[in-house]
Amino acid sequence: EVLPINFVTTQQPYTLRGYAYS
Repeated sequence: EVLPINFVTTQQPYTLRGYAYS
């Protein structure tokens, strides 16, 4: 699933994980 930057920004501890999933 594609996550928006907002979601990544909101989840600071998951920023790296969010980018990896992006």
